[in-house]
Amino acid sequence: MNPIVEKYSLSLNFMNENEFSGICHIFLKSEEENLILDAREMEIEKLLANGKEASYSYDERKRKIVLKEIRTGEVELEISYKRKYGEGLAGLYRAGKGDQSMITTQFESNDASTAFPCFDSPAIKAKFEVTLTISEDQDAISNMPQISNRKISEGSKEIKFDTTPPMSTYLLYIGVGKFLTKTRNHGKCEIILARPGKDMRSDDFPLEVADKCITFYEDYFGIPYALPKMHLIAVPDFAAGAMENWGAITFREDVLLNNENTDSEGKILIAIVIAHEIAHQWFGNLVTMKWWNDLWLNESFATFMSSLCVNSLFPEYEEEKTYYLNETVGSMASDALLSSHPINVEVKEPEDIEQVFDDISYGKGGSILRMIHHYMGEEKFRSGLSSYLEKFRYGNAEGNDLWTELEKSSELNISSIMNNWINQSGFPLINVDYDGKNLKLEQHQFLLSGEKSEKIWKIPVFIQTENEEIKILMENRTFELEVKGFQKLNSRGTGYYQTIYNDLMLDSLKERMQKMHPMDKAEIVGDSYFQLISGRMSAEKFFASANEVATSFSTPSSLLLVNNLDRLNGILYDKNEFSRSSAKIIKKIIESGESKGSKMTILDQITIKKAKIAYAKVNHEFAKTESEKFNAYFNLKPDDRELVALSKAIVANDLGEMIAKLEEAEDDSDRETLIVAMGWANGKKNHKKIIKLLIQGKIKKQDAPSAVFTLVRNPDSRKYVASILLPLLRNMSKAFGNTGMLSTAAFMTIPLLGLENEAKVRKVMSKLNYNEIRMGYEKGLEMLEVYKKMMASIT
Repeated sequence: MNPIVEKYSLSLNFMNENEFSGICHIFLKSEEENLILDAREMEIEKLLANGKEASYSYDERKRKIVLKEIRTGEVELEISYKRKYGEGLAGLYRAGKGDQSMITTQFESNDASTAFPCFDSPAIKAKFEVTLTISEDQDAISNMPQISNRKISEGSKEIKFDTTPPMSTYLLYIGVGKFLTKTRNHGKCEIILARPGKDMRSDDFPLEVADKCITFYEDYFGIPYALPKMHLIAVPDFAAGAMENWGAITFREDVLLNNENTDSEGKILIAIVIAHEIAHQWFGNLVTMKWWNDLWLNESFATFMSSLCVNSLFPEYEEEKTYYLNETVGSMASDALLSSHPINVEVKEPEDIEQVFDDISYGKGGSILRMIHHYMGEEKFRSGLSSYLEKFRYGNAEGNDLWTELEKSSELNISSIMNNWINQSGFPLINVDYDGKNLKLEQHQFLLSGEKSEKIWKIPVFIQTENEEIKILMENRTFELEVKGFQKLNSRGTGYYQTIYNDLMLDSLKERMQKMHPMDKAEIVGDSYFQLISGRMSAEKFFASANEVATSFSTPSSLLLVNNLDRLNGILYDKNEFSRSSAKIIKKIIESGESKGSKMTILDQITIKKAKIAYAKVNHEFAKTESEKFNAYFNLKPDDRELVALSKAIVANDLGEMIAKLEEAEDDSDRETLIVAMGWANGKKNHKKIIKLLIQGKIKKQDAPSAVFTLVRNPDSRKYVASILLPLLRNMSKAFGNTGMLSTAAFMTIPLLGLENEAKVRKVMSKLNYNEIRMGYEKGLEMLEVYKKMMASIT
């Protein structure tokens, strides 16, 4: 039985450069005579229970303090300890250099125990009182406002923070540095933008977004934001994109700070990431999952709610369209593998926790919610969410608690549908047959390998006719319905499934393609891609369908087609005919898009930019022309820089000029653009220069995966990367700690590096900790087989 922890009273001293010391008081109630606390790599100096020395053992391997013969009932523990700062980007660590240096924390999922002894489980909530001793010229941030700030000796001061509401350990935040700030008030709540250093490097856009997001969620959920302030903190080196610490949200700089160097895509991403993290202040912080198997309750809802929020606040960003591309189609790529995992996955070990922070928990989970939201209707969905949050506020919940509230609001059997979707991996393929009167549907699991499965889903099916949309629930293998004027299944790509039509129906869809809703066109493009790589569609039919889409420019279908062709060119890099065909289609998309002139939307412009980047990779004459603009890189419009930088890398014999620009860059957005671009350079000497930059620390730890994964995508550099893969991955593991990065790296590298270096890649993976890479390793090997099969089938 878990103890009931009332409060942590935590005092930390940061006056030592190499290590910090702490005194942690824990006030709790327990019915057990033995207590087990989480604590990692700490030197315990004193441990008292109710004022007396306690008998305990410390197991560093298991990261546990075991206290024995503790009096049951009310207990006060006092633990004095010290510990070195973390070397990676997890736990309590130092980030940044010079004026930008700071102490920061990243505790999700179980790294709070690197900063203080605790019961590091989301189900054990407690209040926190934080006191910090720091250098007199620094400031400090935590979840709550400061209540005192006093000098205690020459050169040092003590800052105390107000007591938090009950919350999980992973949501605690501690930041120390010389911060610049900007503020904005939302009623009685102060929103504070903070960055260490001498230059904020941002306008007020992040504050504007945060203010609007709080208003949106307060109105949507009917529950006010719970804390008196909200910090938005730019962290100079950060493994995660952002983290929802209650009242003290942390971000990578390029997904928070907006200035004259931010391109359109970057500005949209800032809005989406801020909206995602603020959604967590309700889903995740106010109500928290009981254990990490329900991680998706946090991440799926924040992913889906942030899309609703941004679509409402900034309709010009057309977030509904990019959500389908990034979350629905993006997650299907790995969920179409036998080695995928359910949304609700069993989590036992720490390594397992981090590996489920993936596109299934975020993208698939969010897409299932989008499907249920459409099936229930907006008002009933919203009412159920509000009831759930009200009922479990400041507590913990699990999936079934939410389904109960959604069932009450909708009078639909939501539990049966959702449990069916979250407890089994994969998704269905629906075969569609229509004779002009009767619509016949048959479902089977869609697997890229082509293997058979007996799984059946309870599918909310959305049928588009000439006059209406019909919603049905398909619960069996087959379903028949008399329908007048049937046009298409899965209207607007709202369902999480693939559809396949016979040739006659496919021809009919092509005829109506230009009149379709943009989301319906995109859904056909997405289905065609998966059917090509799974062997269900020939390259000829794929290109015939692609030509229809390219003829009439439309987002998001044109953007999805560009992304698919770019990805396929990286896999089928030695198939000249395929490359020529895709180049023609990409050029057609560029021309049809630019013909819109002043009528182009923001998403249209992003699509054309992405198309030109893909075109530069397959047409080096085009790349050469664009590369001539590189000398004026920092004078270019932000939206033009990515194409010019990538073009320069493609045609460059030497990366010297690009490295000089990298060192000159003032913003992470430009650094990231240049790092990714350089990965497309040819020649071993250039590839070695990129790795040297990593070793020398001239590329931030947070950007190492971007550098490595781009080298993996570049066919010319794969052989070299395979030869140094083991030290590369070990260095990334050291930097990122227990964040699941190794598993992600395995999934990203195996399918592409393995095309020519399979034996070497397998040997490297065998030398890593299997538990840390298991999910990514298994998915990577399976995707490699899919790619090999496709390469063999396409001439």
